Amino acid sequence: MANPTGGFSRPEIPWGGEDFKMNYPDNLVPFLQHNSPITSQIARDRIHEILTDTEQSLAVLERELSSVDAQILALQQRRQELVQQATPGRMTLDACKKALAPIRNIPLEIFQEIVLHALPPQPNPTLKQAPMSLSHVCRDWRNALLTFPHAWQELFLEVDITTIYQRKPQNTVNSWFRRAGHLPLSFYIHFHHDGPHWHQGGVEMFNSIVARFFNGINSFSPRIRHLGLSADQVLDYFLYFEEPVFPTPNIHSLMLHMNRPISRAQYVAITNTDERESLFAFKKLLKLQKLSLDDPITFHGPGRLMFPWSQLTDLDLTRDEADEFDDESSTDDSDEEEDATLAHHHLEDLRVCIHDEGIRHNWCFEACRFPRLRLLHLSHDYEFVDDGSDGEVGQDFPPEFSSLQALSVEGDWSESPESLQQLYTAAASITKLSVMVDLDTLSVLKTLTPRYCSSTDEQWSDEDSNTSVKEPELIMPNLSSLTLVVGAISDDELPEILKWLELMLTFRSTAGHFKLLKKFRLLSRSWDDTVLRRIQSLLECYSEFDFEVGGLWHLHRGTTTCAEWKAEITHRMSRRAIARARGLPVPIRE
Repeated sequence: MANPTGGFSRPEIPWGGEDFKMNYPDNLVPFLQHNSPITSQIARDRIHEILTDTEQSLAVLERELSSVDAQILALQQRRQELVQQATPGRMTLDACKKALAPIRNIPLEIFQEIVLHALPPQPNPTLKQAPMSLSHVCRDWRNALLTFPHAWQELFLEVDITTIYQRKPQNTVNSWFRRAGHLPLSFYIHFHHDGPHWHQGGVEMFNSIVARFFNGINSFSPRIRHLGLSADQVLDYFLYFEEPVFPTPNIHSLMLHMNRPISRAQYVAITNTDERESLFAFKKLLKLQKLSLDDPITFHGPGRLMFPWSQLTDLDLTRDEADEFDDESSTDDSDEEEDATLAHHHLEDLRVCIHDEGIRHNWCFEACRFPRLRLLHLSHDYEFVDDGSDGEVGQDFPPEFSSLQALSVEGDWSESPESLQQLYTAAASITKLSVMVDLDTLSVLKTLTPRYCSSTDEQWSDEDSNTSVKEPELIMPNLSSLTLVVGAISDDELPEILKWLELMLTFRSTAGHFKLLKKFRLLSRSWDDTVLRRIQSLLECYSEFDFEVGGLWHLHRGTTTCAEWKAEITHRMSRRAIARARGLPVPIRE
């Protein structure tokens, strides 16, 4: 902007701000409040005085700053010299500490215990998990680990049929099990094929590939005690477990997992082929005691001829399909056929997992007898509805249930708590009960609490009535150990739950008709502090038994179940499918 005096205007200085007043001396502020030229000689002389004084003061400060900078530079140089001098000492001190570290001097037995606790539930050949991850800590650990046979007894292996020639997984198996020395082995193998052209060579090429793999590891087959086999069609691999490929005469436990479900019609068609004899590779296993099966391989139909059922002591059975076999169409007229009713003379432990809402639990027992059954685990994924019940207590359960000693129940019983109580009634002799069902806590307690029966009118009631004679209904009178896993309990539900909990415990700890309860565990995935304290306070009133109230822990039980292995396989299959969909490298674990 043009100045009226003929000069140029200067930018205005924001002298009214606090920063302005703090940064300029007071006697200079009046000259900065406007942009007009300073014409007074007196004013100009005053500004020159301020300028001279400021320059002198600033010169003193600049000299001091230079002196401080020199000192800082000298200190930095001195510090660098001291650091260089201290470095050897620090390295020596660190080396001494490492040399005296307890981890370097732990006994071999302690190291071996660490290894056993570090092993995952499903050990596999990967550097991300023990034992292989521990072998890369140091040379001593590697040497100690490679000479510790117990770390290499169990192997979970994935074999991709499409890359078996390139990866040679049999070399991995040989290296792994060779370190196990002469100990018995556990071998779980999952066959898969991600490539679309694996079958172009035909059946002969497939047989050649798989046979070469098993021939490469058959030196370990006599030492295998636990064998798991998983594949899209697991029956296709039975023929390799006979002489001379990979016989397993000494296995105690066999787990068979169908990676992809097939219909019962397909199953029957496979079992009626010309190569049907190969399906009996496991029938003559004289030492087989535990069997885990995926549907449709069961003790119905062709499955009745595949395994030595009568010598089993432990059975894990999964049912996925609701259709039943026609035994006449699924078996031939050979001398190997057995009676329609299959007797498991030695079976003591039975686990039945149902994954189809159309299956009723009694279908799993109708074709068999279990004269020595002692432990039963029953679970299902869908709402349990007993449509066929006509009111007769325990009618759908086989008579062998009356001799059970332990019972574990899981699943969704929210629509039929009466059927759950019928199960308790049928298993009247059990001493150990574990319940983890999708049923509200109050209903769970009611199913375990004795009701009263009047001898005059035979009417059941939860409340006292005017009848003169009443007797408690004897529900599992021999129960000595009870574990309940319940859901979240709200403050509104708590009073009623405490009432029924006290009623149930009173009967179990004092009633003359019952043996005393010795152990009670009440677990939940989520506890409210107030609810937890009130329940503990109630249980402290009962000194007759040990009790525990706490969170639900999922601990590895030592032996991998079919369900655990199946879940891990499904997880890895999902990861590979996502990787292929995104165009990423497919993760392989061999």
